[in-house]
Amino acid sequence: MNIIVTHTPIWAACLLVIHSTTALTTILTCIECSSSTNGEDCPATGFVMFPEKVKTIPCFYGACYSTLEKIKGTDVSFRGCTNDLQDIPYTLPQEGAYTWHGKSINVCFNDMCNILPPVKSSGKSLDDHLKHAVDVEARGPIECFQCMNYDLEGNQYTQCPKDEIVDNSRAYAGECNTTCFTRTFGNDPNRVARGCSDTQWGLPYPLPPDGCYNWEEGVWCVCNTPGCNGRPISRSSGKELDDHLYTDKNTVFEEKDGLNRCYECINYDDKGTYYKQCPKHKRVRNAYLSVCNGSCFTHSYDYDERKVARGCTDTQWGLPDPLPPDGCYKWYSEVWCVCSKTRCNRNPIGNAQDIEFDSHITKGGRGGVERTGQNQWLSFFTTTSSLFLTLCYKSLAYSD
Repeated sequence: MNIIVTHTPIWAACLLVIHSTTALTTILTCIECSSSTNGEDCPATGFVMFPEKVKTIPCFYGACYSTLEKIKGTDVSFRGCTNDLQDIPYTLPQEGAYTWHGKSINVCFNDMCNILPPVKSSGKSLDDHLKHAVDVEARGPIECFQCMNYDLEGNQYTQCPKDEIVDNSRAYAGECNTTCFTRTFGNDPNRVARGCSDTQWGLPYPLPPDGCYNWEEGVWCVCNTPGCNGRPISRSSGKELDDHLYTDKNTVFEEKDGLNRCYECINYDDKGTYYKQCPKHKRVRNAYLSVCNGSCFTHSYDYDERKVARGCTDTQWGLPDPLPPDGCYKWYSEVWCVCSKTRCNRNPIGNAQDIEFDSHITKGGRGGVERTGQNQWLSFFTTTSSLFLTLCYKSLAYSD
């Protein structure tokens, strides 16, 4: 058996055994060419023998790539830096060959590593590694850039651009025990901030797999490799940052500490101020969570059809004891929904059954007192509790 190697430089052969499967190198040099444009200097199924005959480009916080596909029966390959590709996953997988948009794509993390011939896909998608969130405790701390492109006074910080690479010689990078992020702001989409998620109040826990999502009227990109938020912000996937927690209204979330929690919030206070994190007919967003030893509730108000309150039944005086099974009930002119799973009162208020909230209790039995005047007491206690929670929210909420 004869093994023939023709015109293969020693440095090219060495690249066959050099690879990286860990963090992204900050700056790489990648080959940029295509078999359709550069011909034999950039072969679809062979080595790039003479790199000096094709273009080389810097690649910041990305990877070198080569693709392989058939066009009209002919093998065609493109090589370059992943930063120049559209709709590429915000965090890349380990070095290897994957499938993306119907073609094979090879990614690698060393200088000019894409001189190698592209190989067929392993069968895995380029985003398979993003289908499960990273266990940040097992991963350990990483460094994240912490900067913004301009502040509320209009001061510019050119080391932290929105659509370009962060200047790592001038931008601050600090240790992070959770997840790196890059975000825009709903009231100013040209403003961008980068940082560590543990500095932000009210984010979903745990965060979703690496990627870009909608949240608070802006785009949030999250990632879990050192310096990963140094790249330009990407387009949103169209998913909400907390969609992974609530794929449907029956999803049961499991708290890591085993304690049940309920959302505690109101959508309107007594002055008519609206709190969008607690909508009546949509899912809760970014509202306060409290530990609850009772059941979670959502209820309407008989004196204002716009209003809704959510909380834990332990904080409410005069409720039926015991409570009825999970569901939504009439209680005079109000609707009361109760549920016994953690975070279960996140959903829009439901439609009441044609059953009174306390109908399971015999008249005069335990907890079965007449409700004459009780609406006023419940409204007083609910409003007092809600106002307290509103003040807490205002004091804790992250302000743009």
